[in-house]
Amino acid sequence: MCRKLGYKDIVAVENTDEFDVELKKNIDKNTGLAGLFGAKSTGPKLMFDLIIVDWDSPSGTIINFIQKLKKGYSGNFNIIVVADMAHIPKLPSVLKAGARDFLIKPFKFSDFKEKVDDALSGKAQVVVQSFDFGGASQKSKKQGLGENPFAIQKEKPKEKPKPKVSVDAPASKSEPAAKAVSGQVKFVDGGAAKQNKGRASFYRGNKTKVIDKSQGPTATLIDGKIDGHYHEKVEIIGGGENCYWAKGTDDERVRLEYLNAKGKATGMEAKIITKEEFMYSFYLCKEHGCQILKRLGK
Repeated sequence: MCRKLGYKDIVAVENTDEFDVELKKNIDKNTGLAGLFGAKSTGPKLMFDLIIVDWDSPSGTIINFIQKLKKGYSGNFNIIVVADMAHIPKLPSVLKAGARDFLIKPFKFSDFKEKVDDALSGKAQVVVQSFDFGGASQKSKKQGLGENPFAIQKEKPKEKPKPKVSVDAPASKSEPAAKAVSGQVKFVDGGAAKQNKGRASFYRGNKTKVIDKSQGPTATLIDGKIDGHYHEKVEIIGGGENCYWAKGTDDERVRLEYLNAKGKATGMEAKIITKEEFMYSFYLCKEHGCQILKRLGK
C-alpha cells in the first residue's frame, strides 16, 4: 500500500529484533555532535518519518513500545497503530502514549491513504488530554456525525463545573443537554449502554428503517436458527456491505457483533435490531458472499 501511494524509501520488518536493527541503521549521525555545540541532547534522531506497527507485533505491550520510541529517540517521526476490532476500547491509550493515529482491520486502501497522507503532511498532531465514552457532542449529533466516534471541539474559556448527565438517565426536558468539555473525545452511544449492563458498546443508534417485504425474506437461517456470519447492503457508490456475527435472542430480536479480520465474532456488540428487520434486510454470507470471505479465499 505504501508503494502504491508512491513512497519508495520503505523498510519492512517481521519482528521486534529486526526493528531494533533498523533503528540503529537509521539514526542521524550528526546527533552526537549536538553536545559539542552546547545543544540539549534529546536522544538519537531517527531518520524515519512514519512508523506503522501492528498492535500484536511488539514483544512487550504496544504502549511500552510507543513510549520507548518517544522517550528514547528524537525526530519528527509519527506512529500509526494497526489493530483488530477487539482492541477498540483500548485505542485511546495508544493515542495518549504518543501514537499519531490508528487503523482498524480490515480497512480499505482509501482509509490507509488518508491516515498516511495526514501523518506525513507536516501538520501538527491533535493532542487529546482526556477521554469520555459517555456520548457525542451536541454539534456532532445535529450534523449526524455518529459514524465518526471522535468529536473534538475547539478550546473554550473555562467555566464553572456543571453537573454531569448520565447516559442511562437523560436530562429532563427542562434541563439543557450537557455540552462536550473542551479537549475531550467522545463516542456516540445510541442507548445500547443500558442494554449491555456495563459491557463496552459502540452501537451508534439506528434510525427508523423502512422494511421492504415485497421480495420476501432475504436472510437464510442455519438449522432454523440465527447464529452466523451475515451482512447488510450499504448504499454507497459501487455498492458495499457491512458484515456482522448475528445471534438471535430470547425476546425475538437479533444481536449483531463486530467481526475480526478472520471473520470471527469478537463478542463486541455493534447493535441490536428486531427479528423482522433482520429477516428482510440481511444476507447469509456463505450463501451470497461478502468482502471478508472473498479476502480469506472462501
